[in-house]
Amino acid sequence: MSSDAVLRLYLLLDQDDRLYRRVVNAFGSAEEALARPSRAWRRQAGLRLDERYLLRHADWPHGELATALHEQWQATLAWLDEPDHGLWLDGPECGEKGWPAALSRHAARPPLLFLAGNEAALGLPQIAVVGSRAATRHGLALAREISADLARAGFAVTSGLASGIDGAAHEGALSAGGVTLAVLGCGPDLTYPPRHRELAARVIAEGGLVLSEFAPGTPPRGWHFPRRNQVISALSLGVLVVEAGPDSGSIITARAADDMSRPVWAVPGPVHSLQSRGCHELIRHGHARLVESAVDVVSDVLPSLRDWYGACPAGATGVSAMASGRGEPGAVACALRDRLDWQVYSLDELVAGGEQSAGTVMAALGELEVLGWVAAVPGGYQRLPP
Repeated sequence: MSSDAVLRLYLLLDQDDRLYRRVVNAFGSAEEALARPSRAWRRQAGLRLDERYLLRHADWPHGELATALHEQWQATLAWLDEPDHGLWLDGPECGEKGWPAALSRHAARPPLLFLAGNEAALGLPQIAVVGSRAATRHGLALAREISADLARAGFAVTSGLASGIDGAAHEGALSAGGVTLAVLGCGPDLTYPPRHRELAARVIAEGGLVLSEFAPGTPPRGWHFPRRNQVISALSLGVLVVEAGPDSGSIITARAADDMSRPVWAVPGPVHSLQSRGCHELIRHGHARLVESAVDVVSDVLPSLRDWYGACPAGATGVSAMASGRGEPGAVACALRDRLDWQVYSLDELVAGGEQSAGTVMAALGELEVLGWVAAVPGGYQRLPP
């Protein structure tokens, strides 16, 4: 099937993915649909197309009603001719490439995706990290930390390039030298919000991908973002919500993942925080699993990872993957670490329970803290999860 015909029909139908599939199913292909006159479209049982689509089709290519459509079609073809730009098509026309493992398991996947960057990133095992645009400082830091840990474990981090948690997720993955994918609610040649233009450029420059089911030149619209959220969920092994209001787009993304039988995780926050209410609601009603770190996400997703991809990414062979960057402490610190369980110990308790001086214990605690084995918490020190 010609990608030119696919694009022309897709644009003619206002980039309505469901309507596009109905027309293609009715005629067998985009080329066959376009080869039929408007009266054939009108007579086709079950289509019931709006009259404006029939008039545009009849006016193609230079009639008044088709002028803007024809210009966008030509601009889209020109955009696709540029380096590192591509088009992913669903169905037999995508040849041997097929859909990525996660997306292929979603029956309502988009008919096409416009790509800018490293196309190979589309096939990587991905975890979506999403959340509130009006995020707290703590939420932003947590999104960066978890995304960096996921990237170190070999996962690509997928998000929506929005302000707040989305942007922090992309930044966290990039800070760890990882790959991140940004799914847009506008054309792939645009950036929304505009202030993330530099971030989008970094995503591409550092081996990631910017993608959209909307053609170049398509501005952001409110109804685009639920569709973007569906794509984020469909691309990913699961969705992590860091902060979100109860009616936010992040909750839509999480519910879409739940509908696809993908795991959903949520980070709890302070009970009075508006930004955490959506996460608490997901956890309360059993729609999300409570997580505190990337360890929880990795341990949950490993069975799906092996099933869908046949292997784990480098470094993600188990829950211990998240601790793979920790160095082994010296003998004194190692003995102290092995004495600790998950309760909080004061310095006095640690000194009294062993044979080392307070100075030696303090030095060992400092070593363990630097290596990530313990954390200073109110009341003393506590061992961290593996």
